[in-house]
Amino acid sequence: MDHYEALGVPDDADPAEIRRAYLASARRHHPDFHAAGSEAERSGHAARMKAVTEAWHVLGDVDRRHEYDRRRGAGGTAGGSGVDVPAGKGWTPRAGDDAWMDDFGAWAGESDDLLPDEDEPEPGPPNGGAVLVVGLFVASILVGFFSMVFESRAMLAASAIGVVASSLLFVLLPFVAMTRHRRRSAGGAQGGHG
Repeated sequence: MDHYEALGVPDDADPAEIRRAYLASARRHHPDFHAAGSEAERSGHAARMKAVTEAWHVLGDVDRRHEYDRRRGAGGTAGGSGVDVPAGKGWTPRAGDDAWMDDFGAWAGESDDLLPDEDEPEPGPPNGGAVLVVGLFVASILVGFFSMVFESRAMLAASAIGVVASSLLFVLLPFVAMTRHRRRSAGGAQGGHG
């Protein structure tokens, strides 16, 4: 079979058209997609995949395509890849068939970025509770420093109370936030089902 016929493209097809035809044929005839078919169906698709791969091997490379076209125009044998396929194996990749890697520009711009989950809010500035805890802790340390300078027991007591309170809030606020989030999630789930 002629390589252009194998891919279903005209003789003057550009490289992008040849590549698209190869990918479409490979998706249609690859043995993995026909594993559940009958033996005759699998064999037919395997033979077709072999012809498509052979055509891509030649037409997908500029130099091999040029040589193929030259021999074809001169009436020589155009087919024959020289790949030995073991008995019972319908498709064997060719050594050095990595021309698809040169087409990096076609898929370099694609993005696999995931969209954020709808349940989770966008990260933003810290909430007021966290700022309050840090502020209380810093203020308590400053009051403690000034209590030593002024030798004031009342200021030292206020500083100690502030440090203990900010430490407790530091531990408790995440639990409060988780509880609110659970209630909100449960309420949203109930509202969605009702």
